[in-house]
Amino acid sequence: MAWKGDAFNEEVVRTTFQTNFYGTVELTEKMLPLINDNGKVVTITSFTGKLGKVKSPEILRKLKADDLTADTIFDCAKEFYNDVKAGNYADKWAKHAYGLSKLFLNLWIRVLAKRPEVLSRNIQVYACCPGWVRTDMAGPNAPRSIEEGIVCPLYLVELPNEVKRDFQGQFFSDCRVTSIN
Repeated sequence: MAWKGDAFNEEVVRTTFQTNFYGTVELTEKMLPLINDNGKVVTITSFTGKLGKVKSPEILRKLKADDLTADTIFDCAKEFYNDVKAGNYADKWAKHAYGLSKLFLNLWIRVLAKRPEVLSRNIQVYACCPGWVRTDMAGPNAPRSIEEGIVCPLYLVELPNEVKRDFQGQFFSDCRVTSIN
């Protein structure tokens, strides 16, 4: 979910994060026990969900840490919301609720992919971007058709049923691992 135009305030951040980040996390957590062993979790995120949306070196350090936790991600998401609410986000965050919601989802996918209950059940976990697709959100001038937009998610769904260390928890764009740095 993204707002059209230059809308940016506490309500934009709240609704964007509720849909794109918190809602996706909540649904995934509820579905996880129902996923078969050797199953897959493929989330649709965005190439806009990059660490470049974070201006604060201290927050970047936390988000890039090898021992990143879901709690740290949620704390940073809450900090972003509170900073927007207080009107003092500009020194720490980009003015981009959609991109930051997708960044936090990309990071959460990395953490989920390392959880013991995921690994012990051989569940593959991926985030992917369909590209800029002609939808109600992107509009008629986006370069990709819906058929082109489903290529990467389908690629991940059709991977062999084995957890590959270099793929697990990664962000994919155009069917290849892509850095979010």
